[in-house]
Amino acid sequence: MKHKTVYAKILWVIWGTAVLALTACQSNTPTLLTTAEGTDGFQNFAWLLDGTAVYFNFGRSELWKFEVATSTLSLIASINQGE
Repeated sequence: MKHKTVYAKILWVIWGTAVLALTACQSNTPTLLTTAEGTDGFQNFAWLLDGTAVYFNFGRSELWKFEVATSTLSLIASINQGE
């Protein structure tokens, strides 16, 4: 199994929106895998030891998972801020 090296970058735009870009480098040319954006911020990145996925929080209410092999971004858990 060939592993991809994936980098997570958080870019801030002028309106205060956080933009997350996950890119893979398989040779010398980075390839954009996925992007996401929001106003509450991305934080707490945790990679699996084998490098196959990364988990991260979006704000204080959502937990996301990005699977490298399939380039799949999934919402794992979400709470209602009003509760």
